[in-house]
Amino acid sequence: MKSIFEAFHAPITISLSQLRERRKLTFRIYPIVLLLIIALLFITISVAVISILALDKQAISSQQRQIHKLVQQQSEMRQKSAESEAQLSLKDAHIAALEEELQRLQHQKASMQTRLDMFDEVLAARKIKGVHILRPSAAWQEQNRISYELILVKGGNYPRWSHGRLQFSVLTNEQEEILLLTPKGKNHYKFEMTTQGFVNGVLAWPESWHPETLFVTMFNERGKQTGRITVPILKRPALAEESPDD
Repeated sequence: MKSIFEAFHAPITISLSQLRERRKLTFRIYPIVLLLIIALLFITISVAVISILALDKQAISSQQRQIHKLVQQQSEMRQKSAESEAQLSLKDAHIAALEEELQRLQHQKASMQTRLDMFDEVLAARKIKGVHILRPSAAWQEQNRISYELILVKGGNYPRWSHGRLQFSVLTNEQEEILLLTPKGKNHYKFEMTTQGFVNGVLAWPESWHPETLFVTMFNERGKQTGRITVPILKRPALAEESPDD
């Protein structure tokens, strides 16, 4: 034990000499001081390492918190984006419904305006004595047939009833009149009315060429001609693409 104690307290001599200047430096250091210095260095290094690890742990913890925050923000943004897309879809559907309703109302308004105009024409015609033909129209249909529509209006209060018939015809290029028949073979339309009547029907056309004008001739109950009008025959889209000489 004594030798160990003396070893710790015995100084260690370190000599440094320079040959040219012939100088000699001598250092003495005790082992206990050297151990203390080594221990202090170890403690310092340990504290530094622990501090670095603590800083790294704090940095990792901070990064984890930032990552968690970013993930949460991303989730919130996705949720907001989904809600926005749902709202946009609802708005688009609502706009489409409004546009459809607007088109329906515009069509209804146009239809009502047409009826009002027709009603005004009927009222105006009823003030003039006689039977009048209003709003005539004709168009080509399938199977080489001609459809027609018109309104008959009786003007005046006397007589109460009006009787007569309508005949439909066309002219050839040689100005020869061809009387048209219904698909059932009738050559006229008979009418009886007190105020007005809506007339429509179909006429058969036996030829290969297509006339452009329909003549409507009106006769009273005694067979006397009381009126005659011309009506352009509208073409169907398929026929409009064909040449007039088909």
